[in-house]
Amino acid sequence: MVDYAIALDCDNETRKEITETLKDEPPDAASINYIIYGYLRHRPIAISIEIKTPDSSTEEAHVQLLLWATAHFNRLRGLRSRGASKDARLIDLPMLHVHGADWFALFAVDQGADGVVSVLYIFLFFEAVPLINLLIPAHTDSVWQDTNW
Repeated sequence: MVDYAIALDCDNETRKEITETLKDEPPDAASINYIIYGYLRHRPIAISIEIKTPDSSTEEAHVQLLLWATAHFNRLRGLRSRGASKDARLIDLPMLHVHGADWFALFAVDQGADGVVSVLYIFLFFEAVPLINLLIPAHTDSVWQDTNW
């Protein structure tokens, strides 16, 4: 499991759809995600974050993120409605790897029905501010203005 995750807090309609999707799942598998942690059962994980100390292996963190992404894509494929095309690709998943003071943005890319996942290493930042500006656009609508972040 990864160190942290940013999960979506869905609207009521989406929550109902998630609950309906999971209603026939056994209790030990009733989660929209690949993990059954209670808080995340009905909140889709949008970004996974792996944190490593400066003396740890970057490769180990990337392997952990790849395993997470593979498990997550497999879970989403398993939940896909029976009428959906098995060849349809799932959306790319953003991931963060913090290694000491270095920040990496990665994207897991589903390669389709064969279950292959590839990872694109897109960005390397040496401070968090540019990455946060990239991932959280400066919206000016009321939802962003009225929300404590």
